Amino acid sequence: VVPSAAGGTEFQIHPARHMPGMIGAIVFAFVFAGIGVGIGILGAPIIFPAGFVGFGLLILFMMIFVAFGESRIVVEEGHVSVRNTLFGIMTGKRIPCSAVTKIGVTGQGRTGKPGHFSITFTKSDAKTVSPFQFLTERAQAEWLAEEVRKAMEPWRKERHAEHSPVQPG
Repeated sequence: VVPSAAGGTEFQIHPARHMPGMIGAIVFAFVFAGIGVGIGILGAPIIFPAGFVGFGLLILFMMIFVAFGESRIVVEEGHVSVRNTLFGIMTGKRIPCSAVTKIGVTGQGRTGKPGHFSITFTKSDAKTVSPFQFLTERAQAEWLAEEVRKAMEPWRKERHAEHSPVQPG
């Protein structure tokens, strides 16, 4: 948790670097891509090798992001931004705090083993936004969700004031 450039609060989620799971997924990605290359050499219609290779590359990209990517949740000036960065390239979403109806934790894990837990922002149109990077412990994710709620509270109070009926003076 650090101050943001515009005076808000920034929550950083660093790369998980859960090596045993990543190694298995990378091997799976290479096997899947290898099958695509193999069936391409054997003369299968181009759609099959392209599908296998494309899916293998997608899995490989996801594992590279898990190993080297970073996610940030920034609350400032009445907005919450979810930013994902990989090798200096950033993507993200910016949502007005007043449009967030729920902040929750999603994911799964087994007792005593690292899990995959993420913060999820539900917007008023029922769409959700989550960072790509995950936390390995549910307690960490719940703590982070609570801290983000606290940081957003001043702007969420404005939302409730805007939507309450005006009392005659």
